[in-house]
Amino acid sequence: MKNLKQAIDNLYQARQHRLEAQKAVDALKAEEDAQALLIQAALHEMGVPELSGAVGSFTLKIKEEPDVQSWHDFQEHIRRTGELDLLQKRPMVSAIKARWEEGNDVPGIVRTQSESFTLGKAK
Repeated sequence: MKNLKQAIDNLYQARQHRLEAQKAVDALKAEEDAQALLIQAALHEMGVPELSGAVGSFTLKIKEEPDVQSWHDFQEHIRRTGELDLLQKRPMVSAIKARWEEGNDVPGIVRTQSESFTLGKAK
């Protein structure tokens, strides 16, 4: 039992160290993001897509991404064509849980259990 209690304390301390390190990483990432936005704006203003310094280079890339403008039209297209590959294949967990709470099952969905834990400071 004593070893298990020590293991819990070790886990707690390890998490505290990780969280402290994560704060430093998050601050560095925020600095990176701010610098990137400044550089991006400057390159747009200059009308150039790429620029290099002594050790680093920065290249603007534009790619096309889908953006649903009309869910009604999109869903109607899927119903009409059966092109289910246009959708991600995962259930909406909150909608399924809501149906379960109402006492309804959803065909093709089974209930599984997962285990998690909480770790807090001892009182």
